Amino acid sequence: MNRRVVLVLAAMLVLAALLVVFTVTHQRPKVPADLDHLKSGDPIVCLSCHGRGESHARSKNHPLNDQCWDCHERAR
Repeated sequence: MNRRVVLVLAAMLVLAALLVVFTVTHQRPKVPADLDHLKSGDPIVCLSCHGRGESHARSKNHPLNDQCWDCHERAR
């Protein structure tokens, strides 16, 4: 086998291993367990405070997804 093929296969193996490690160890961000956050599971309620221009708007680094529960998890 030529050296370039070996290097590409090694890089792919490392990337696959990193993906597995990230998938296994990643934890979804938890929503605070206070009364404001426990009252509804509707994203419209979330965005009434965390929407663009609101009092606690999401940061510019936050994904543009408005389906909060796809990423966030309720605190218990």
